Amino acid sequence: MARITKKGITGAIGSLVFYSVNGKNYVMSKRKKEQQKRRRGKTIDPRNEQFGIVSTYGSRMLGLLREHFMFHTGRDTYNRFRGWLKQAYTARWSDPVWEISNDSGTCTLSGESDLRDHLRLPVSVLDMGGSAIKVSIPTINPARHLRMPAHSTLVRIKALGVSSAFRPRPIGYAIEAQEYSFDPNQDTIPAHEFYLPLQAEPGDIAVVALALEFKLAGSDMYITDPKWLPAGIVAVGRLRG
Repeated sequence: MARITKKGITGAIGSLVFYSVNGKNYVMSKRKKEQQKRRRGKTIDPRNEQFGIVSTYGSRMLGLLREHFMFHTGRDTYNRFRGWLKQAYTARWSDPVWEISNDSGTCTLSGESDLRDHLRLPVSVLDMGGSAIKVSIPTINPARHLRMPAHSTLVRIKALGVSSAFRPRPIGYAIEAQEYSFDPNQDTIPAHEFYLPLQAEPGDIAVVALALEFKLAGSDMYITDPKWLPAGIVAVGRLRG
């Protein structure tokens, strides 16, 4: 409350504080601490809390995945991944069971190529229990199911699984990566299964990513052009016991 004295106004009026120093009058806004006191007791918006959780733990998950990609993962990639993961997490985090599946769709990680355009067949993901995940690639007809550069002589598929406790814990993250290579100049490529054992615990959140890489005739190096480096998250869920 403000008071009127011979020296002028002293005290507070609304968000303004009046005071005198050495005979001179001053006014300033209330300090943030005083304003924060008014907010005490208010309920935290669950959506903001969930975004904070996803941002904290999701960023680290992508940081582990990026070490296995040949393309640059910048701010756009992180924002795209965290936005996708937040939608999936917000929709299912409170469910007693959240099976690892592709129900949330695919999250494109490479900004210049979409995994769905380059690998045109269904991929199945199954939680095997014991923090192990199986990723199954059906029989591939390269002419129908693959979009690849001309004169490709080798295709490499990378399967990656990464998990996070989504809460503070001494060992809160785990990652497993495997790869499978084949000559695409065949009529069919046999079905293949990846097994991704994670050093994780039941209840941890896990995502599964796939990436394609191509090698051309006459070269010992894989193509580094981002438009031929498709990658994406294909499944997410909570690990079961």
